[in-house]
Amino acid sequence: MFEKLRQQIEIEISVSAELMQQLKLRGTVMQIHKNEYVLQAGQVCDYGYFIHHGSFMHLHVNEKGKESITGFAIDEAYGFFSSPESYFTRQPSAFGIRALEDSVVIRYSRVDLDEMSAAFPEFCSFYHKIIAHGFITLYKFSSLRLSLTSKEFLIYLYNEQPIYLKRIPDKYIALFMGVSKEWLCKLKTRILRS
Repeated sequence: MFEKLRQQIEIEISVSAELMQQLKLRGTVMQIHKNEYVLQAGQVCDYGYFIHHGSFMHLHVNEKGKESITGFAIDEAYGFFSSPESYFTRQPSAFGIRALEDSVVIRYSRVDLDEMSAAFPEFCSFYHKIIAHGFITLYKFSSLRLSLTSKEFLIYLYNEQPIYLKRIPDKYIALFMGVSKEWLCKLKTRILRS
């Protein structure tokens, strides 16, 4: 279970036996069922997650209770997630995180991540890199979604992020893009024919 996490971390840093021992000791392996929430809107997010396998969507819930999809986390694309707004401010989240398929994650508390960062400078560097990468990815994805037409954004996904189209159901991609599922299917057909 932890070997995949080790491999992911070792892309950036060397993982000592002591650090690996702490990662195993402090991590909680969780099986999350399809449509189960790891975070409900209104809860404080005290955890960071590594996706061993599976996928999740981030949902914003407005004051009327309407959900909007704000992003996705997939083991093959970016295996770390949290709810940054709540995680860093320690305030209740306006966002929820729900599993799109049966998934397995390793959960770490903010306290444990901070303690491991203090004890292992190389892990601190890695931790900051994944946080920065998460913000950059979120910003880029949101900017592209807002600045491109639906067709252009779909072409971007086909060319640059095909895993999202393979793993995320069309209805959620459509909601994320702000179009109907039927319109998304028409766009996919047009793009594939051209």
